[in-house]
Amino acid sequence: MRNHNILAAFSNERVLGVVEKMLASENIRLAYSCKSASELKKSINYCQSGIIICGYKLKDGVIVQFIDDIPENFSVILIGNKSQAEMCESDRVFKLIVPLKKDDLICSVYMLLSMREGGYTGKASFRTSKEEKIIRRAKEILIDRYNLTEEQAHKYLQKKSMDTGRKIIDVAKLIL
Repeated sequence: MRNHNILAAFSNERVLGVVEKMLASENIRLAYSCKSASELKKSINYCQSGIIICGYKLKDGVIVQFIDDIPENFSVILIGNKSQAEMCESDRVFKLIVPLKKDDLICSVYMLLSMREGGYTGKASFRTSKEEKIIRRAKEILIDRYNLTEEQAHKYLQKKSMDTGRKIIDVAKLIL
């Protein structure tokens, strides 16, 4: 995989290691590993853009205190429990709920990378109202389970569709 600026910020070294191992299993390498917001801010200065994967709590505070300090050209994946995800109201943050599944993390990273690089721009084919309802229900499940916005849930379905070579309706049926 091409080098991308992927930064991880977790106060717990064991969690940082688990995330790094999950990413490495898909040949995704971290550019920087941080334990505090101050380390994260320094690392961001070395990158023009990228993806930040972080926990809710860092050694010098909680991530919601620092979201506004993160430049717009960085995407953020927050890994935390449901209440922590709910406390982070920023639309800039893609939220993953623990227990974290490797596939969810990997798919989220690839989806954000795809969005950063222009992503898929093909037009959707015509769908019946029944298919639209199925897709809507799948999005609702993603929104509820992972605290995604509607747009993030839709992008997730698109990414899974592209990765598997299946239509979005087929991916939605698998989720249901």
